[in-house]
Amino acid sequence: MLVLLATYILLGISRLLTDYYDNVILPKSADVTSKGSAVVLKEDHLKLKEVNKQLESRLDEERLAKVSAQNERDASDKRLYAILNPEVGKYAGNESPYKEIKEKYEQIGQTEDIDAVINRIQSAKLISNEMKAIKAFLRDGFIEVKSQNSSQPNHAIYTFTGEGREFIRYYNNRIATHS
Repeated sequence: MLVLLATYILLGISRLLTDYYDNVILPKSADVTSKGSAVVLKEDHLKLKEVNKQLESRLDEERLAKVSAQNERDASDKRLYAILNPEVGKYAGNESPYKEIKEKYEQIGQTEDIDAVINRIQSAKLISNEMKAIKAFLRDGFIEVKSQNSSQPNHAIYTFTGEGREFIRYYNNRIATHS
């Protein structure tokens, strides 16, 4: 029994010595030897690594929250823009406000007349103001009178407005893609 008691006492003393070494001597020796070096205790390294992981996970969560907030803001902006500008919502995607006008001209059967008028306007030639296409272009605000001919009062030289140039661009693109 005495041997067993001595063994427990010696185990307790050895435990006390190892704890003292780990908790007092090792940190002091690390402080003394690593004043200018990058040597770090493994425990400190593991603690810092765990803190770094926690910070990275919080950063990822914040990034996701930021992206979802930006997406929500963009969607709100689009809804607000659609409310403030109802014309934009009407022609979403690849549709254009000129599509309806072009289809209206095609239903009347004026496509050849329109092509001829467009060419004459672009080459700044005199055009009769009695032509259906000229009347339609004037009505829709696509052209304006550049100069009136005094010898022929029902003829004039026309020029495209900004909206008229956009319509011609759309009209030519649609003709080119359907040919």
